[in-house]
Amino acid sequence: MKIIRTKRVFKGKYLNVEETSFVSKQGVKRTWEYITRDNPFPFVSVFALTKDKKVILEKNYRVPVQDQVLELPAGINDVEGETEQEAVARELFEETGYRSEKMIPVVQYTINAGRSTEIGSFYFAPDAVFVGGERRRRHRRNRNYQSPVKRSG
Repeated sequence: MKIIRTKRVFKGKYLNVEETSFVSKQGVKRTWEYITRDNPFPFVSVFALTKDKKVILEKNYRVPVQDQVLELPAGINDVEGETEQEAVARELFEETGYRSEKMIPVVQYTINAGRSTEIGSFYFAPDAVFVGGERRRRHRRNRNYQSPVKRSG
C-alpha cells in the first residue's frame, strides 16, 4: 500500500475527520475517512470483577446512539505525573465507587482501527470492592451494574 496524501476535512472541538488517499496492493486508488483527536492523552479501560465474580459496568447516555448504553469503566490518563495504573484505578473509583488492589495490564488496543487512531490500554481488576465515597459531579448520574460471569460450554 502506498499513501498518496492525508488531509483534514473537518476540525471540531474534540474530534477531527481525516481523509487519506492511497493505492492498494492491487493498484487501486482508494480513499479512507477516519477520526483523530488533538487530545494527547491515551484512554484506559478496566474489566473489574468482584469477589463473587460479577462484572462492574456503568450505564451512560451516549449522544451518537441517542440511548443509554452499558460500558466498562473508562477514561483518559489526563493527570500530570499519573501512571496508567493510577489513572485506571482513579477512573474505576470516580465512575463506580469501586476499588481494586490490583490493576493488571492486559493489552494496548484501538477502539476501532477502521474508524479512529485512538490507542488505549485495557486492564483487569480482580476482587473489586465497593467503597463508595464522593465521586466527581459529572459521574453522579452514572448508574452502576453488576453482571454475573457465566461460563459457556
